[in-house]
Amino acid sequence: MLLLLALLVSVPSCAPPSTPLINEAGTLPWRGNESEAYRRGHKDGSGDQRAGRPSAPQAGEGADYQLGYQDGYRHPHDNPWSRPRAYQLGQEYGRRDKLAGQTAEAARHAGAMPRNVRDEFVRGYQAGWQ
Repeated sequence: MLLLLALLVSVPSCAPPSTPLINEAGTLPWRGNESEAYRRGHKDGSGDQRAGRPSAPQAGEGADYQLGYQDGYRHPHDNPWSRPRAYQLGQEYGRRDKLAGQTAEAARHAGAMPRNVRDEFVRGYQAGWQ
């Protein structure tokens, strides 16, 4: 029994490693959150920072908005919807879906992507699912 327990503890997890998405500058400000609230917060935060205004996120917004605002304020020139980043996000979703045993359907997630980067997301998804 102790041997079995020792083996279970020593076996590495089968869960995929958490690979944070990085931006073109090699930093990690954007967390890959594609929700509308996050994008709205990111836009507001980066706009406030670029205009030289103090940090003042809108009260009453949810956690995604607040997180987006903080990320946008800290990194005002970070574009969360660049083509390379959409491709990386697609790869991540593709890997997650494959490991979860789901079919390769990028459309399941692509609808949340802005139209101008949707093709890149789908290409990344297909590469990640392979």
